[in-house]
Amino acid sequence: MDAAQLDGGVGAPVPLDARLENDLPALRARLGARTRAVFLVNPHNPSGTTSRAADFHVFVEFAARVAPVIVDEAYIEYTADHQERSVVRHARPDGRVIVFRTFTKFYGLAALPLGYAIAPPDVARSLREQGLGASRSQNRLAVVAARASLEDAAYADRARRQVAEERARWFELLDGLSVKRSDAVANFVFVRAGRPQASLAAAFAERGIDIGRAFPPLDDWARISIGLPEENARARRALREIMSS
Repeated sequence: MDAAQLDGGVGAPVPLDARLENDLPALRARLGARTRAVFLVNPHNPSGTTSRAADFHVFVEFAARVAPVIVDEAYIEYTADHQERSVVRHARPDGRVIVFRTFTKFYGLAALPLGYAIAPPDVARSLREQGLGASRSQNRLAVVAARASLEDAAYADRARRQVAEERARWFELLDGLSVKRSDAVANFVFVRAGRPQASLAAAFAERGIDIGRAFPPLDDWARISIGLPEENARARRALREIMSS
């Protein structure tokens, strides 16, 4: 939406489906002669949900015949089958698929932000001509950290496993409290605790915990990040207290 407005375009938002996943049939129905670009987030933010891999690949291939398709895969490394889910395979020279990735999420380089795009050569050249990706614009320490991250396969496997274990503990608590949640696959849970996000955030803040910002228009949903085991345990205890008060 923001990208369309910056270029004078008109965004055509498509709400998530009942499972808070990308509504692929609804998105397909909105494609037409006036479509100039299709933006997708998979896994989605803030719901953390991911589309069924086979269905998503079919949709991306179809949509790319209508307009360029830009897919944000910022959280995809958290999924065990991320290589199967990724649409990088569609970013071929004769295609119109661009994939956005970042080192700030899975690899934890939030203080040394570095993102990148995987794109067909002609698109990459156009982006470079506009000054994107120029070496002088890169933080050298971030580049070194990103390279080290890619070479540390053991870290990636460990982080993916530990986040999944902590996420399962969150799901167990939320289901036990009958708190509605999404089937998030990223490093956070997305919950509907029966009160406005601002109210829930304030209750957490009283207990010294910051759960972050709201995500309008889902104003009664809250995203809670997964931290270290002891941090997660503290946050879960706080949620139990809040829900019982």
